[in-house]
Amino acid sequence: YERALQIDSTNALINNNYAYSLSERGLQLERSLQMIEIAMDADSSNSSYLDTYGWIFFNLEEYDKAYYYIKKAIDVGGEENAVLLEHLGDVLFMQGKKDEALKIWQQAFELDASNEILKQKIETGII
Repeated sequence: YERALQIDSTNALINNNYAYSLSERGLQLERSLQMIEIAMDADSSNSSYLDTYGWIFFNLEEYDKAYYYIKKAIDVGGEENAVLLEHLGDVLFMQGKKDEALKIWQQAFELDASNEILKQKIETGII
């Protein structure tokens, strides 16, 4: 990703994918925010970009912002996306809305029954 950014630092897809990769590992979250803002400037209605933005906020423990962006990602075309639903469930869980989280995780699991981590969340009721 670093090499790709050297070639085209304003490419929305590269910035989104790198920001998401970093956020999944909890790394360079402030830098990730800068990268996702480049992607959002290019297409603020892209569900992947919205989810990445929300997921970065989740990792920054800013759960209200995370909820806003992940919910918006689902609303613009992610209602059949297990990853987006799992992310929304995680946010709800961290907001103390455990019953809602469980319901959303179950919806996600119906779309991706091979997700063992999601299965564990449902069975234990915790992240």
